[in-house]
Amino acid sequence: MIKKIIAIAAIAAMLIACGDKEDDNKKPNPKPDVENQEPEEEEEEFKGAVTIDGAFEDWAALDASKVAVATLPTEGTINYPTLKTMKLHADELYIYIYLEFDPRGQYLEELGSYSGVRYLDLFIDQDNDPATGRYYAWSNCAGLMLQGAFYGGSSAYNPSVDIYTGADMMPEWAWEDLGLFGVVAAIEPVVESEDKAIFECSLLRPAMAVDMASTVGIGAIVETEDWSSIGQLPQYCAEDVVGEGDGTTENRPAMLYIDLPEME
Repeated sequence: MIKKIIAIAAIAAMLIACGDKEDDNKKPNPKPDVENQEPEEEEEEFKGAVTIDGAFEDWAALDASKVAVATLPTEGTINYPTLKTMKLHADELYIYIYLEFDPRGQYLEELGSYSGVRYLDLFIDQDNDPATGRYYAWSNCAGLMLQGAFYGGSSAYNPSVDIYTGADMMPEWAWEDLGLFGVVAAIEPVVESEDKAIFECSLLRPAMAVDMASTVGIGAIVETEDWSSIGQLPQYCAEDVVGEGDGTTENRPAMLYIDLPEME
């Protein structure tokens, strides 16, 4: 019986040894045929509708039905006439802003000279709710403000991005800097003539880190070195407006509204 068990064990050992030998003689897996593999498709880089480069032909090429435009009234008294035209457009990633303005500023009769253009404030009704945010020059309130020098300085517009922290529908100057970077791409304004300069910038929507409605309102204010307002769009003539800007003013213009396509 013991001899029989030894014989069976010997046969099993031989089979295992043969199996190991067979494994040793196996050919290695062939290398993948890299040369004949189809390359993976690279994602196309998103190309915005407007290139911020100081050449404004791409604005003329946009679908006019998707461009919001505000201009100065043609009649009546215009208190802040420096801004002449404002245009807005938006795509899946950006909000684009186009401004035409008088680079000399506003002529002040009491001084007999023009004031200087220095700062640009962009107020945004980001939730499309006219009753939330700061009340200012328009019939609806703004919850966001971009503020910085955009003309007469040494660099392009690079504003702070502030969120309103005061009471809704009141003119408190209560803003908190969100400390955001990479929001704005801008050029220094291009002066085309003595009384006409053009400025464009884009706002990168994902970088703003604030939820936005599918439609937002934007208003623009231009100021001098001492923060005196000299330009505003949208704007009504002074005869149309009643009140002192304390939250009860009637007939203020609404901000300029633009629809935002869904982000990719």
